[in-house]
Amino acid sequence: MNYLNKIVFVTALTLSSVAHSAIVSTFTGGDIGEGIDFQGNFEYAVNFGGPGGQVIGDATFTSDSVSGLSWSALHHIPCWHSAIYGNTANDNGLESVMKSIRWSHNPYTVDFSLAVTAGESYSLQMLFAESCCTRGFDVFVEGALEVNDFSPYQTQGGINNRYVGALITHDFIAQDNFLNVRLQGSTANFPDRNAILNAFTLENTHAVPEPSVLALMGLGMLGLGMSRRKMKK
Repeated sequence: MNYLNKIVFVTALTLSSVAHSAIVSTFTGGDIGEGIDFQGNFEYAVNFGGPGGQVIGDATFTSDSVSGLSWSALHHIPCWHSAIYGNTANDNGLESVMKSIRWSHNPYTVDFSLAVTAGESYSLQMLFAESCCTRGFDVFVEGALEVNDFSPYQTQGGINNRYVGALITHDFIAQDNFLNVRLQGSTANFPDRNAILNAFTLENTHAVPEPSVLALMGLGMLGLGMSRRKMKK
């Protein structure tokens, strides 16, 4: 592989990782700097299994009967978790959002699909709180495994941690008009493999690539052009 082809190859790998990424982290409240991004243009903010009406930053939560959302889950627990995040309005709103879950017992799954716009950039945030079990499951987005053996209780630092929650963030560019997510326990390696979900948000980011990515794109296009020119000679 010559130098120019290496540039093109590395650029392709970099762009692929930018387009498809999932990050597991924690949150401690609803205010800026506490783990969840509530600033932006939110197309969805859904209290999964609970009522809407909570306003946290720029996100106004709805119930899971909102237009554009379809979902499948076998069970519902309206009073699952009693979080303590603080005394601000955002913290109180998030405590309300984290109260309920929908879940399915293994081997069944929790699935949801969102109407999106092809070609647009988005950031999906999925919120979890573990209140009972040594649970884990896999997270698939558009059929691709994004998080293997995701464990809310391990991420949040123990079962029934009322002060810390678990978060998965997935940034992507929509390839079609629907985003499909599956939480699947059957392929995970935990004593409890029942998938759960408390809430999620979907922000339309209209993301501009980082300068480093733009530079790599430029190098890649330059390398591709020079390579083609060399082949013509």
